[in-house]
Amino acid sequence: MSYILTRTPHQKINNKGISSQWEGKHVHFVDEKYDRLEICGPKSPKNPNEDRLFVRKVHVSQNRCASKNELLYALDEYLSNYKPYPESKYNLDMIHIDHNINHDIWLKRCLARDESLNNKKIILLMKEIKKNRSKDRIWYKVVIEDINYDENYGSNRNGRYILRSVTRGPIKDDYKPLTNSYDKDYRVDHSTIGSTYKFWLELYKILQN
Repeated sequence: MSYILTRTPHQKINNKGISSQWEGKHVHFVDEKYDRLEICGPKSPKNPNEDRLFVRKVHVSQNRCASKNELLYALDEYLSNYKPYPESKYNLDMIHIDHNINHDIWLKRCLARDESLNNKKIILLMKEIKKNRSKDRIWYKVVIEDINYDENYGSNRNGRYILRSVTRGPIKDDYKPLTNSYDKDYRVDHSTIGSTYKFWLELYKILQN
């Protein structure tokens, strides 16, 4: 059985509900079917037309980063088999945010204070539009490239591309604690990213170039 040395993030939540992370190094045995990523709808979606990036065999695992090949495989499978969701007043729409304007400002909004800003660049940034829900928290979906990351040294839980959600407002969301970013008004959500077909299609186009 083949293996690779990996750096795997771990999470610990204290009695106040605040999470901390560290990295451990270990030998990771490669099982392609186990490690493969997939994009599909969660069992209990907060938005009817939202699909998330999961570890195929273990959906409860947090999947925060991925390599280019892992993403392209999951995106190709998803886009090839996609069936539009029924129309609903609760469906999300997405709009582009030009991250080349004020790129450094947006990067600080999208990275937690314990993450390095060096050698990172945003490759995709989109904003959720929630029709008929103007009072809901506004979320941004972002993909950040770690330019110096070595993809020969990692697994599906680490990779060149960081995928996450970012929002403004209180540190505590209605169902989980969030993390402060470098920008005092913005919070980072480290959980598995979810978005719409439009977002995943744009990411696929970018990665193919």
